[in-house]
Amino acid sequence: MQQTTPVPTPAPADTCPAVTMFTLFFVSLSARGDRDDLQRPPPALRATEFDFIVVGGGSAGCVLASRLSEVAHWRVLLLEAGRAEPEETRAPATYRNLQLTDMNWHYRSEPEQSHCNNTGCPCPKGKVLGGSSAINGFVYIRGSPQDYDDWGDALQDDTWRWTSVLPFFLRSENVLVDDLAQDTTFHSRGGELPVERLPNVDPVNKVLYNAMLDIGLPERDPNAGIQVGVSLAQTTTLNGERASANRAFLAPVRHRPNLVVRTRAHVTRVLLRHGQACGVEYRDGYSGQLRRAYANKEVVLSAGVMNTPQILMLSGIGPKQHLSSLGIKVVQDLPAVGENLMNHVTSLGIEYLLPDGWPPLPADINARVQDFTHFVPGGPLSSLGPEEVNAFVGWRGPAVDDRPVFNLRFYGDIPKSHGAPECVPAPPQDPLYYDRILVTPVVLACRSVGSVRLRSADPLAAPRIRLNLLGDREGHDLTALVAALQLAASLEDTPAFRAANLTLNRAPLAGCGREAFGSVPYWRCVARVHTLNTFHAAGTARMGPAAAGPGHGQGGALDPRMRVRGVPRLRVADASVFPSLPRGNTNAPVIMVGERAAHFIRQTWGQAV
Repeated sequence: MQQTTPVPTPAPADTCPAVTMFTLFFVSLSARGDRDDLQRPPPALRATEFDFIVVGGGSAGCVLASRLSEVAHWRVLLLEAGRAEPEETRAPATYRNLQLTDMNWHYRSEPEQSHCNNTGCPCPKGKVLGGSSAINGFVYIRGSPQDYDDWGDALQDDTWRWTSVLPFFLRSENVLVDDLAQDTTFHSRGGELPVERLPNVDPVNKVLYNAMLDIGLPERDPNAGIQVGVSLAQTTTLNGERASANRAFLAPVRHRPNLVVRTRAHVTRVLLRHGQACGVEYRDGYSGQLRRAYANKEVVLSAGVMNTPQILMLSGIGPKQHLSSLGIKVVQDLPAVGENLMNHVTSLGIEYLLPDGWPPLPADINARVQDFTHFVPGGPLSSLGPEEVNAFVGWRGPAVDDRPVFNLRFYGDIPKSHGAPECVPAPPQDPLYYDRILVTPVVLACRSVGSVRLRSADPLAAPRIRLNLLGDREGHDLTALVAALQLAASLEDTPAFRAANLTLNRAPLAGCGREAFGSVPYWRCVARVHTLNTFHAAGTARMGPAAAGPGHGQGGALDPRMRVRGVPRLRVADASVFPSLPRGNTNAPVIMVGERAAHFIRQTWGQAV
């Protein structure tokens, strides 16, 4: 079952009135989603037959629904388990707070000794129209060209090589930064997805940026072929306002008479007739009833890395032994379903302290609350603070084939030493209120893989997620994360950090005090105890060869056109399809996958663009 969202406990009003205001803000946010859903006209529940059913209104699903409904005589149904996207998701600075609401599935992985102190890790995943693009950090990164050439090699299919996928990135992009737009090889204008740099630059960012130059990184657009370098993040925002896949692709076409969007529709299984997909069964969140919808042409699962394999397995499509053990009739034995769960890994082990009084903080905390409750695009909340500095680093020098090994990310930590801001509870978080910098070095070239399995045959039970972070037998990922932590700790010696008086916090982290601070055993402990999962999970229904072979493990659940092997008229289009993990944030690649899926489907049914 979905986990309960944690709710901050407010302090007494006379000691911190701002807490009550913050709490009311998030209560109103939760209620707003219900109101937005309920104010919409009731869905036409009598309409049960469509040409295409798209399951999941996330980054790829919104693209698919938009592109398929361009064909006026095709009837398209989009089903989303979450609610409508509320207005409050627009403010960039609130994104971590959004993950505390019911717009997150709140999945948690199984406890494993290799990471997260053997307690399991949170697995953030959007449960709202727009999916994770409505609650993530909206950084626009495609990955390295070599990442996609690897896809082409693995699939023995040139349509997935970099030169073939780049046009599908460009198709949706609308770059709003003049210096980027001049590079017409790697950027385009006129698409649905705005890409810009946020208008408010944090004063600390210059220090962080210069420190990256100090360690030898060049200034470089990471989306222009070579990633290694430093830049201010490109974001999927418009004039400082979040542009989720819902807002960019779906909202502008909701008026189409051939497009039906149903929220709070939790798909429980794919319906099959004579071995091929013919529709879906879903639980209507408004009435609690089970309903069915039918597709004359195709069903496309875009439910995400955890839910797509869950739906497949509940439908009898997946590893035979696992399904049989739960009493599920096996329709198609596909061992790759739920396997190959990939993710980037990082740790919250590096903290730098800022000198007193810097950055300057507003004296009136209530004024800051007003910023939260009255968001103005381009205003104070149109910022990610230190997170806007984005650095891709090679392995001890130039990266092999120009690919990075680490992504250094910076976060403003919640202050505990600045008077009035102490009133602000840990949730909600505010990236503009901080007195220390967290450096999170993300390992991009991970070898550890996990899995997603059913917990039971109950479609409403959360899937069983085994991340296996830092669990590869060779110890590659742990060695890489230790090296990344050492690099992050060495920033104290850069001219930029010394000039700004940023000092490394040498207080040992909880659970690691027995080791000498800064030693390899200490960083190994930090990596395993203070592990951080990312939004970048992928691969649980991957494209690949039909049969297992060297380097392919269980083979592929899908063919290179994202069709489920052995089940006609059923496709997958989300991060589940990735054969390997791109070196960067995954939202842009998922949108590209949505564009490719729409292209393949239109080709199949004689409506190629």
